[in-house]
Amino acid sequence: MKLRLPTEKTYRFSILQALLPIVIISIVGISLNFIIGSTRAVVELSDHLVEEVSQRMIERTLAHLEGGAMHNRVTANLVSDLDLMNNHETVWRYLWAPMIETPQVQSLFVADRRGNYVQVRREPFLATRMIDAARGIETTVTRDESYREKETKTNPTTWDPRTRPWYKNTTREKKMAWTDVFVFTTAKTPGLSASYPVLDAQGEIVGVIAANIPLHNLSDFVAEQKVMQHGIVLIINDKGEVVAYPDKKVNLVVDSDAKEPDPKEHKEKEMRLLRIDELPNQAVVDAYRRSESEKSTRVTSATNGEKYITTFKPFPAPFEKLKIVIVIPEADILASIHRMELIAILVSVVILILGIIVVYQVSIRISDPIIRLAHEMDHIGDFSLDDVKGVQSKIHEIRIMNSSLLTAVEGLKAFRRYLPASFVRQLITSGKKAELGGIKTEITLFFSDVEGFTRISESMPAEDLMLHLSAYFNELSRIILEEGGTIDKYIGDAIMVFWGQPVEIADAPIRACRAALRCVERLTELNEKWSAEGKPTMRTRFAIHTGESIVGNVGTEERMNYSAVGDSVNLTSRLESANKIYGTTIIISQSTFERVQHLFRCRLLDVVAVRGKTRGVRIYELLGESTVSPTEAQNRFVAGYEQAFSVYLSRNWQEAVQAFSKLNVEFPADKSVQVMLRRCDAFAKDAPGLPPNWDGTMAMLEK
Repeated sequence: MKLRLPTEKTYRFSILQALLPIVIISIVGISLNFIIGSTRAVVELSDHLVEEVSQRMIERTLAHLEGGAMHNRVTANLVSDLDLMNNHETVWRYLWAPMIETPQVQSLFVADRRGNYVQVRREPFLATRMIDAARGIETTVTRDESYREKETKTNPTTWDPRTRPWYKNTTREKKMAWTDVFVFTTAKTPGLSASYPVLDAQGEIVGVIAANIPLHNLSDFVAEQKVMQHGIVLIINDKGEVVAYPDKKVNLVVDSDAKEPDPKEHKEKEMRLLRIDELPNQAVVDAYRRSESEKSTRVTSATNGEKYITTFKPFPAPFEKLKIVIVIPEADILASIHRMELIAILVSVVILILGIIVVYQVSIRISDPIIRLAHEMDHIGDFSLDDVKGVQSKIHEIRIMNSSLLTAVEGLKAFRRYLPASFVRQLITSGKKAELGGIKTEITLFFSDVEGFTRISESMPAEDLMLHLSAYFNELSRIILEEGGTIDKYIGDAIMVFWGQPVEIADAPIRACRAALRCVERLTELNEKWSAEGKPTMRTRFAIHTGESIVGNVGTEERMNYSAVGDSVNLTSRLESANKIYGTTIIISQSTFERVQHLFRCRLLDVVAVRGKTRGVRIYELLGESTVSPTEAQNRFVAGYEQAFSVYLSRNWQEAVQAFSKLNVEFPADKSVQVMLRRCDAFAKDAPGLPPNWDGTMAMLEK
């Protein structure tokens, strides 16, 4: 049974009294902000929706029109040198296949300078048509889709294609031309013509090829567009004629006011497009009239007491005479806003009720702070320092305990900024203090770097790359920490690690070598897994060196970094880069080799002097642990390489070339053999003036 203090009830009431007004004010503020923000968002959404529908309509219409006109240019080249009347059958066949294969084309036709005319058409029935201007005869051949002839009719005619807008526009500018929207004479549907000049070898116009592209399909498309609940979309031209309308019951093509044609003249009754003010939708009519009077592309109009918001958006050139009209009832927008307001009120009420419950529960639980303090101490025990939040209390004793707890946490966080949690425990035990400065001591340094990381980074999205690199770092860091390494820093895709500080480790070189071999083994497994998943593999190069460095805290009092600096760091970095030269995976320095050769298999690789140094350092390739038996080929390679290298050091260039050549034949994939072979071959052809005390040292100029 819990012990209840006399002041507990009063304290709980004080908490409720203090927190409830804050909760209420916060909820009211959030609700008002939500309502205002949601109203703005709905208006912006409606504008965005209008823009999106307009853009979609424009793209669909342009695709429809340009798709119908795409055959003109190609076909123009085919018929440029043909006599239409003598070769009308050939022209028909040229035009027939493109028309059949392009559903948005109603007809394709060619007219020459003499007024001759050859056409293939889809509507009102499949047919080929020809007008012989000299004879004044029109011939129409009805056909099926396979071009088989069904019926032939011949009539006298005086129709001249050269008087048509599509012909005049093209001959005037000698480029692709588009007519205004008109009603096709034979098909009785709205559409327009795309025409292109037919040029002779001298670049002179000998005719015009054109395509009739109907627009009745656009009515189906505008009917599919949903703008709010009752919005309507249509397309008009600059004359106020309706090109596309969502209601299929409305006939967009009507009789013109012209008188009935004379049957003797073989003329059909003229048709025209429906004007927007003739539509049965009065809201659209009123919106158009308002736009015309205000000369505005966005208007607010009223019809039968209801307001409408209308947007007029023109098409891009060369179709700027067409406009998309989007009419939205204002009630559709307000209905969404009202729904948002209702949702905000309901959510606020629910949050208020939950807030009262939460505050009441907090007031109860805070009466038992000692148990919470015990839980906070548990977090310190496992170094989950970010989980320690402290306990607020008016009880004096608890406040003292809480202050001590937070002071200890801050002290531990200072060490955790630059060391793993496992080392923090040892630092606390040793009594070391976090302060700027360092000591010169022997450590074992470890560098790793991913081969071709730039290529990998360019092949992946940034987010996927970060996840992939994090998985890579997690695996290598885990192995390094298990071997007792101190991770100095991550440099892009590289890792810098050292052993021996802040806690001295007698077998630091051994741990570093074992960590590198484990990393290689683990990366082999990961690369197989990543390759199967279609992710880039990460081949990593390593270098290890044991030597003196300055290790300590660098930075400022507010932000420190526990790091190592000095020549040993530079040497290790250069050795890691040397892997690229020799095609190796792990290079260790001579000082490291001398400390691990009894436990690991290594082979002498070269004698190098890094940039800025004249003294040579023997470097070795770390091959594996001594407990793992090498293959016969591995033994043969190591023995052969070391024998050839010994000859190289003796300056017997011809014999060295022979030795490395023999090794290269058996092991052609080894890059280090090729490096030495080229070097010996160069010395053999032009032996430089090497000093008498030359020990095989070569300057390693690459960083």
